[in-house]
Amino acid sequence: MALKVLFVVYDNGSYDQTFPMGVGALAAILKRDGHEITCWHQDIHHYPDEQLTEFLDNNKFDVCILSLIAGYYQYTKMKGLSDAINNSKQRPVYLMGGYGPSPEPEFFLKKSGCDIVAMGEGEIVIEKLMKAIEFKTPLKDVPGIAWLEDGKLQKTIRPPLVPSLEDLPMIPYELFPMDIYKLVRFPKCNLTDFCFPLMSARGCTFKCTFCYRMDPGYRKRDPELLLDEIEYLYRNYGINRISFQDDLLMSSIEHTEEVCKAFLKRNLPVTWDCYGRLNYCSKELLQLMKDAGCVFI
Repeated sequence: MALKVLFVVYDNGSYDQTFPMGVGALAAILKRDGHEITCWHQDIHHYPDEQLTEFLDNNKFDVCILSLIAGYYQYTKMKGLSDAINNSKQRPVYLMGGYGPSPEPEFFLKKSGCDIVAMGEGEIVIEKLMKAIEFKTPLKDVPGIAWLEDGKLQKTIRPPLVPSLEDLPMIPYELFPMDIYKLVRFPKCNLTDFCFPLMSARGCTFKCTFCYRMDPGYRKRDPELLLDEIEYLYRNYGINRISFQDDLLMSSIEHTEEVCKAFLKRNLPVTWDCYGRLNYCSKELLQLMKDAGCVFI
């Protein structure tokens, strides 16, 4: 039996919205496994938190998921939205994850009243957790989660990271309001550009002291499969500007060159930007990136 799952996409206080990549990644797993997905887009509509209570009262869901990063603004949003979820007459199982609650699950469990905190990379956790909820099996068999039992914290060992990013299903973009998300603006884009964030890899090969990273290691996507997704976005949604949100696309000269060559091979009218590293910036590499459509680093 499929579960009815609601993602709560909180308001970030902006009037152009960036696609929620974490929600998209989890939605891909849930769709693959046959679950029914709905998103409550406070980010787009700027609903008051109380509207979520009304929405839950009028629509029955099995699971409600909130993912958030660390930050005082996000923390205050979490408290208001948690109240809205907990006040619902049809309160679903309430799950929370992301860079905010992962390091301090007990704190977030107590402050939010949520049922379970998922820690770290979510794809493996969400698959197993949904099965536990659906078939009412013990939570102790699910890796990477925390919950309270008689007021005491219970935790399971975090699973290994997804070994190959190519094994993950593509984000089900058709479930999201892409006509709105593609209006976001990125540096050096034209007024007529439709823009979108993507990841060419997860992690980074460096260990900078200022960086807030929860997981070790570096895993890059196959450049040809990456360009398959970019071409899909261009053909289906007219997206012609990609902003790579990797910790560092230029984690190696080799990866940077491979991405550039894949862009040149497709010859799409798509420009892009990325995070760079100065000690990798040779004249030759920068020229290759420019030729491949990079307009900003």
